[in-house]
Amino acid sequence: MSIKKVLLKKKLSGTVYDIYTKTSADIVEYSKTGWTGIADVKGALDALKTGLDDTYTQQQVDDAIDDLYNRIMGLDPESEEAQTIAEAFDTIKEIADFLSEHGEYVEAIATMQSNISALQTAVGDANSGLVKQVADLETTVGDSTSGLVKGVADLQTAVGSNTSGSETGIYALIKANADDIDTLESAVGSNTSGSETGIYALIKANATNISTNANDIDALETAIGSNTAGSETGIYGLIKTNATNIATNASDIDALETTVGDASSGLVKGVADNASAISALQTTVGDSNSGLVKAVADNASAISTNAGDIDALETAVGSNTAGSETGIYALIKANAGDIDALETAVGSNTTGSETGIYALIKANATNIATNASDIDALETTVGDSTSGLVKDVADLKTTVGDANSGLVKDVNDLKGEGFAHINVVSSMPATVSDYDLYMVELS
Repeated sequence: MSIKKVLLKKKLSGTVYDIYTKTSADIVEYSKTGWTGIADVKGALDALKTGLDDTYTQQQVDDAIDDLYNRIMGLDPESEEAQTIAEAFDTIKEIADFLSEHGEYVEAIATMQSNISALQTAVGDANSGLVKQVADLETTVGDSTSGLVKGVADLQTAVGSNTSGSETGIYALIKANADDIDTLESAVGSNTSGSETGIYALIKANATNISTNANDIDALETAIGSNTAGSETGIYGLIKTNATNIATNASDIDALETTVGDASSGLVKGVADNASAISALQTTVGDSNSGLVKAVADNASAISTNAGDIDALETAVGSNTAGSETGIYALIKANAGDIDALETAVGSNTTGSETGIYALIKANATNIATNASDIDALETTVGDSTSGLVKDVADLKTTVGDANSGLVKDVNDLKGEGFAHINVVSSMPATVSDYDLYMVELS
């Protein structure tokens, strides 16, 4: 029952009566005949107003006022509890005096009339207010052919029946995929703290990585930015700024796709046609166990050394930039005149038109041939470490020796034995003593 606020009271014969009450939710009274609301009171007021306009008789006016009073009091005008105004109040003057003494209640009744008008506006009709909203709601709720009712019916059909052996809809799908669902449940695992399994175990094991990835995703979202028209940021901002270049690149990509081709054209077809050659090349290139890859790895130290040598060589060769030559290029530039002169001196080797040294070689071909034979013979006489004069000189030096071996050591040893007049000299003196012995040291 709503909490009511008493607006008007009257004491009659020692008893206080509530003449009019107001609830916190609506102006509603309770009577033995049921709930009586504003509509009943307003209807009685309208009837009284209409009657007065139509020149009611005094009895009709009295009856209308009595009817209005009883409805305000929440009484059925036809019931035994109904009263006339005369019965309720001793005289009309009592009513007038009461209303005069309690003007605030008259104002409250006036406010009630204003509230009734506002309530009528809120209730509205087919075009506005609650009446329209209820109609719209009925449309939204719908029936078997439209609205939520149809949607629910369709959903029920989709969900289907769970009758064992006659499953339909989603229940049939669940039954058909029961094994997959069990497998999925097993893969998802348990989230029991301390005993996680499946995906939950992976999530727990990778909690740190997941947190890091979350931060990375946030950073990525920031980098991607906003695509709000006119306020693009991040990558979207770059895309907008470089729209022309992107369009050009799109054209280039199309051309590249044509170049790459597919099984019937382009590089893809070329690779397929040359599969055996590519396979052979892959074998040649090899990996860590064979081919060039292994050779490079095995010779890493030498390659590193060569890299340094190449860098040094590049530095020595220098730059050929005109006006700023360095290294060999600088030497070539500095000696350009000498090189030109040398080229002239060397001359041309064109058969029949030899010049310079080539002309001299041609003119002295016979002598050169003879000299070549003599040179070969001389090379044989001079020899090397195994024959000829070179070997003889080496043998002689070994025989002569030094302080540690050979004749030099022998002479020194003799001098130590009293042969004080043995002298080791690089050449014989002009005069010698009768008692001196000279040993000439060969160089």
